[in-house]
Amino acid sequence: MKNLMYGVLAAALMTFPLAAQDKPNQKPDKPPGKPGSSKPEKPPSGKPPGDKPTGDKKSPAGKPPIGKPPGDKPPGDQKPPGGRAVQLPRHLNIAAVSGGVVTAGDTSGPKIQFKSSSEIAKNLFVGQTVWVEGNKATVVVFPIEMRRRKDLGSADKMETMVRVSNTGIIAGRTRTWTAEALRGFHGAVKVYIKDERGNDLYITQHRRYGVNGTTMGNSDRTETWEERMPDAMVGKVRSIAIVQLRSPQSSWDASVDKIRDVLELAKTASEIYSNVAGASGSSGSPAVPR
Repeated sequence: MKNLMYGVLAAALMTFPLAAQDKPNQKPDKPPGKPGSSKPEKPPSGKPPGDKPTGDKKSPAGKPPIGKPPGDKPPGDQKPPGGRAVQLPRHLNIAAVSGGVVTAGDTSGPKIQFKSSSEIAKNLFVGQTVWVEGNKATVVVFPIEMRRRKDLGSADKMETMVRVSNTGIIAGRTRTWTAEALRGFHGAVKVYIKDERGNDLYITQHRRYGVNGTTMGNSDRTETWEERMPDAMVGKVRSIAIVQLRSPQSSWDASVDKIRDVLELAKTASEIYSNVAGASGSSGSPAVPR
């Protein structure tokens, strides 16, 4: 009898349906999707909300993108309201000097003004060249003074001092001497005055001086001399070369290459200028020779 009851109970259990949560290997319910769709919703694409990372964005090649910063304009001459920027020439001429204030320009173009010390201004003159570079005006300071010593042998020497005034007068003093006891020599001197491009404005006369050996007397002599260059050339002076040679010299032309070795720029003074008549400074290549 017991066996019969156990058999009936086992049969009943085998035919009773199990609950869903009790079913083995049952997959979890799918998340809700859009109405009428059996597929679940996908999460939104893009970066998660929040602050963007700082730093420059890079191109695929790993380099930052090329571009101009916003609001910046490329450098260049600024145009005045209602007009066009005026370019200054690389050099102007002094038009007036009054109380240390120098006005420079050309016959029909813009003019500039700058202040100079009284010591320099007193020797500036109308027509003198003014070199313009950036926002600076540069002038040669007169008088120009230069000195050059030259060894012409083991014991033979020359030395010349030159002073060029704003009136065009070239005043020179040349010393010639030797330390040889029984032999003297002759030396010669010329002065080359040049413009900003190295062109000759004026060349002094060829001056030749001789001395004896120390045992014969007159082994050391000093001579002064003077010349005047044309007024039109004075304002263009930029450099001076004092050339001294043993004489006789086959040709002064043979010494032209040596001029570069003794060429000296005249002393200059530079001041920041202000614009006159709407002029603006040039941003071109440097005007004053180096």
